[in-house]
Amino acid sequence: MEKLLDGSYGYVDLPVLPPQGQDRLNVTAYYKGLASFIAKCQTPMTIAVQGDWGSGKSTALNFVKSELPKDKVKVIEFNTWLYSQFDLGESLVFSMAHEIIRPIAKDSSTAKKLMRFVATMGAGVLKGGLDMAGAATGTAPLAAAMVESLKNATYADDTPSIITELKNIRQQFAASVGEYCAANGLDRVAILIDDLDRVDPGRAIEILESLKLFFEVPQCVFVLALDFDVVMRGVESRYGTDFKKKKARQYFDKIIQVPFAMPVASFTVTEILGEALDRSQVLGKDRKTELDKYLKLVRLSVGTNPRSIKRLLNSFELLQLILKTQGAPLVEAEERLPRIVFALLCAQAAYPELHRQIMEEGEEGGDLEAVLPEGLGEEDNEALAEAFELEKVDVRTFRQFRVQLGEVSSNEDGELDLAVLQRAIKLSQVTSVGAARTAETTEGEKAIGATDVLKAVRASSNERTAELLSSLANGLAAHLGNRDFSMVAQDSAKMVTLYTTKDVDRVLTLGPRSRPRFASIGYSRKGLNIVFGRSAGDSEDRKEPYGGEWDALVAELQRQFPDDGGPAGAVFRVRPTGYPLILDGIADKDGIDELCDVLAKVYDVVVGYRSWKELALSTS
Repeated sequence: MEKLLDGSYGYVDLPVLPPQGQDRLNVTAYYKGLASFIAKCQTPMTIAVQGDWGSGKSTALNFVKSELPKDKVKVIEFNTWLYSQFDLGESLVFSMAHEIIRPIAKDSSTAKKLMRFVATMGAGVLKGGLDMAGAATGTAPLAAAMVESLKNATYADDTPSIITELKNIRQQFAASVGEYCAANGLDRVAILIDDLDRVDPGRAIEILESLKLFFEVPQCVFVLALDFDVVMRGVESRYGTDFKKKKARQYFDKIIQVPFAMPVASFTVTEILGEALDRSQVLGKDRKTELDKYLKLVRLSVGTNPRSIKRLLNSFELLQLILKTQGAPLVEAEERLPRIVFALLCAQAAYPELHRQIMEEGEEGGDLEAVLPEGLGEEDNEALAEAFELEKVDVRTFRQFRVQLGEVSSNEDGELDLAVLQRAIKLSQVTSVGAARTAETTEGEKAIGATDVLKAVRASSNERTAELLSSLANGLAAHLGNRDFSMVAQDSAKMVTLYTTKDVDRVLTLGPRSRPRFASIGYSRKGLNIVFGRSAGDSEDRKEPYGGEWDALVAELQRQFPDDGGPAGAVFRVRPTGYPLILDGIADKDGIDELCDVLAKVYDVVVGYRSWKELALSTS
């Protein structure tokens, strides 16, 4: 990361270029060690610089290049992503070969001949009548297909030269490297190939196999920046899904002699974080204690990934400038606002589903306490992972982050400071991907009748799902009879929302929290899911009618729709937060009548509770 100029804001997402660029993550020793190994290791050698996107692989290659002794090592660079943008297809491998050979051709006659040959290959103009297109489009890797095609091809007696050259590419390349190094007093050539994990995984495998087959020669060291997950996907796409992770690892080990994982655990982000927070003037007199709180939020969310940290700090500085531009000084109760905003940005970056639920419950009438419970929460890990769409993330780390977010959002009494938190939520929406659509929930909504569902859904799903939803809508209309209800379709969200009123025009003028909704039906090509209510009555007074009736209904649903499936294949689920309740996996028309009966009961409980509540308010 570059040190900012005085008075400037934000961090650019570009690799650091030494010597002007500084190593601000304090890992130069790793880069120097890798450079020393490259300069002195036996050859041929292939090294993989491994790491997730944004972990600094390109920066690592830049530092390694700067540390290599120029009088002993010739550095050649190739960016696969840049070339892949030109849609070169099978020619990408030949383009790479051409760029590897070109720098050494000036001092090697063998390299000049080889470069012309490779250029001809890439253009697909082969004198011997070899069908390279057919060889390259089969299931075998490109390099292997080339060799196999050569073995099976037949040629006239007077045309042996191109076959000989193709079979001897490795020998010719070895001779080229040897000639170049001898002419320039060099010990070796280091070939740095960047962004292999940005090209199509199958194409990345072609490149790896070509390097192994044609360019693994003495005096050559290849340094490849890639992500092992891309190798796994590439191997799977080539050899099928039965090619397990263990075999993918063996494949990787066959090509790569030295793995170098980006030392993200050793990255020191304190200086960069402190710099940004000082610039935003949010650290108090006890700077170290305050900074440690921000560091903890970072470690439990984006970690030490440089790209993620840059995005986080850029978003935070933007929101702080917006706060300053608004002009109103923070009152005493809002002094914690910057830290809450920062915590929400961490959630936005690392746990987007948590941030989405916080935004949703931050609206008037929402239940933020349900999303941010005290302590680590009582949900089991599997349920928590499902509720917040956690994949690679360590669920334990997520729990700790959620606790930390709750703590920074609480007042001195340990209770969520809802007023300040809601202000922070509104502010964080500015930098949320898709926030505009979230705020404008009425976009694309239209009222539909039960008989119109088939046409409304068919265009954005498939015929089977459309018929399934049509059956459910018509059945519900029959179950409700003369009771008022309406349906609103939202194609962009693939959802039909059910309301306890016929006045659709008025419904669409209300905010999402003010609408008389009693359920929503989501649909996809796989089927339907019904979303409604909470796991318990939403009143603190458990004597209210809504609580008891609702608890009885929930208990009934748990018996009627077990984990192995109930009517229509539906399974009843309760998210760890206690809401919403979900009837998931609806994929069969048989049993639709039972689902309509459930929705009618939900309707009656919700309408009955609202009537009771309105009466209570009018007499209070």
